[in-house]
Amino acid sequence: MKILVIDNGSRFLPQLLKKLAKQKVTIVRRGFLGRRRLPDFDVAILSGGHGRSIVNHRKFYKSEIEFVKKSKKPILGICLGFEIIAVAFGGKLSRLGKKEERGEVKIDALERDGILKRIPKTFDAYEAHKWVLKGAPCQLVSVAQSVDGIEILKHRARPIYGLQFHPEATDRKGIGYKILANFLREFS
Repeated sequence: MKILVIDNGSRFLPQLLKKLAKQKVTIVRRGFLGRRRLPDFDVAILSGGHGRSIVNHRKFYKSEIEFVKKSKKPILGICLGFEIIAVAFGGKLSRLGKKEERGEVKIDALERDGILKRIPKTFDAYEAHKWVLKGAPCQLVSVAQSVDGIEILKHRARPIYGLQFHPEATDRKGIGYKILANFLREFS
């Protein structure tokens, strides 16, 4: 399987690449998306970011928003990637009441198929973000939530998923790895 990783500057990129070690991975930095022809790929992963949010910086992520809207290939967005997917389809992000979510959070799965196949109904995942999506826009549906809002969303008709947490970050029970593996298996 050929995986395109769009690197938004995530500090967890080395962990993500380690989890994808058995795959053929091509990395494209966010700033180069749209400036050159993309290599052939089967699925794309939008990494988390560091620093600049999509809120108030939509122009900065314009090429990724267009990529999400136009791609016919499966896409998985992680943290900032989740937020890019939400905004691409009309979602409204709100600032968390606290400064930033950092650490493990309990997530409740609303569905148990697709990328959540063989995943416990409630699981812990690592988060590091300031923005939340409270309600899914009409083209997207929530498939998992926490007390803060939507944690996993999927497109109703296209193979697009977003994770507000970091499946590639340390997770003692291997849930994050299983979710990534389920995504890759579903579209291989």
